[in-house]
Amino acid sequence: LSEDTIEFTLEADNSIKEVVMYNTHESKYKVKISKQDITTKQELAGATLVLKDAKGNEIDRWVSTNTPHYLELEKGEYVLTEIQAPSGYDLSYEVIKFTVGDNSEIETAIVMYNSKTPDTADKNMIFLLSIMGIAISGTLFAIYKLKHKVRIK
Repeated sequence: LSEDTIEFTLEADNSIKEVVMYNTHESKYKVKISKQDITTKQELAGATLVLKDAKGNEIDRWVSTNTPHYLELEKGEYVLTEIQAPSGYDLSYEVIKFTVGDNSEIETAIVMYNSKTPDTADKNMIFLLSIMGIAISGTLFAIYKLKHKVRIK
């Protein structure tokens, strides 16, 4: 939509001189970037995201909220990365490359996901089970060796 105002004069004979209004081509495209939990597909707050252009220039940096982040970008190639995960989630090493251009939808939607970090209790249980597995394996090996020695004699 042109924001220009054009004034014209209505002549005494009710004629109007030619009036011309120009519109420019939209040079920016709306992009929606969503940061979501990989399981629930719900928006995640607290991730620090960085958007760079194809030359590596930082275009935007923000902390995600409970709603998607909207940008207006010129046509070109872009790269989205996460540099800090939300609390309770693993850092996403995903690198999302996308192109904005004349063939873009009216709105381009980009989604990046995070997985929850296992609870400390889960980590402790995994560690305990690992230790128990090593202990049981060692015991079974010792029993085998003892039995093996008895058979030889």
